[in-house]
Amino acid sequence: MKATSIQIGRSYEITFGKSISKVKVKNFDPKHGSWICETESGKAMSIKDSKRFLKEIKPKEPSVVKKTKESKEPKRSNESNESKIPKQKFVDQSKERENKTVPVKTLPKKPSPLNGDLAAKLLATARSATIRANIAKRAFEYGFCSEKIVQNAEREAESARTDVRNAGITERKGGRMIGAMSGLDAAYRVLQEEGRPMRVKEILKLALEKGYCELRGRTPDATVSAAMETEMKRKGKDSRFIKVDKGLFAVAES
Repeated sequence: MKATSIQIGRSYEITFGKSISKVKVKNFDPKHGSWICETESGKAMSIKDSKRFLKEIKPKEPSVVKKTKESKEPKRSNESNESKIPKQKFVDQSKERENKTVPVKTLPKKPSPLNGDLAAKLLATARSATIRANIAKRAFEYGFCSEKIVQNAEREAESARTDVRNAGITERKGGRMIGAMSGLDAAYRVLQEEGRPMRVKEILKLALEKGYCELRGRTPDATVSAAMETEMKRKGKDSRFIKVDKGLFAVAES
C-alpha cells in the first residue's frame, strides 16, 4: 500500500513472515518513520515498510432490522379462539376440605382392671374348660365320645377365654394365656412333682389335667420332646433334664 493511504485509527492486514495478521494503527513515529500498531492480542509493534500493509479492513456495517407491520388478522383469530374456550371457575379447595366431614375413629374402651381374686377365678375357669376340651378331643380320637361333646367343650373353652380377654387379661405372644406355662416348663414341673422318669405323653397328660399349660398343634409330644433335647444339647450340665432311656426323661440332679 502507499504510505499516504495508511491512516491512524484504522485496521489493516499486514504480512507477518509467511503469514497474514491484523493490526490497528495507533500512531506514527516521525523520528524513526514507522507506524505504531497494535495486534489483535494487544501487543504493540512498529512497522517501517508500507509494503507490508496489504489492505484496509473496513468495519462491518450494523445490520438494520426492518420493522414489519404486524397483521391484525391473527390477533382477531386468537381473540375469537379465546372467546370460544369456556372460562373455568376458580374453586377454593381449602374451603371444600373444611366443609367435608372427616370421620373420627373411635377407640375401643379399655376394660377396667380386675382385682386379683376375680382374675384368678376367670383364669382357673378358662384353664379347666381348656383341659376339658383337650381331653374330649383325645377321647374322640379313640372313639370314647361323640363329636358333639367335643364341639360343646370347645365352645365352652372359647367362651371362657373370651371372658378373660374382655376382662382385660390379655394373652402373651404366641397365644398363650397369662399364667399358663410353656410346654417345656410344664414338663419340668410335672417331673419335679412326680420324682421319677417319665415319657413325654404321660408328662403332658398330667400337665393338662393339672392345668399347667395349653397344648396346640397336632403333635405336642414331639414338640416338647424336641425342646427337651435342644435344652440338653445347648446347656449340657446346666440343663434341667436328663435322658434316662429312649423317650424317657427325668429331672437332672442339682
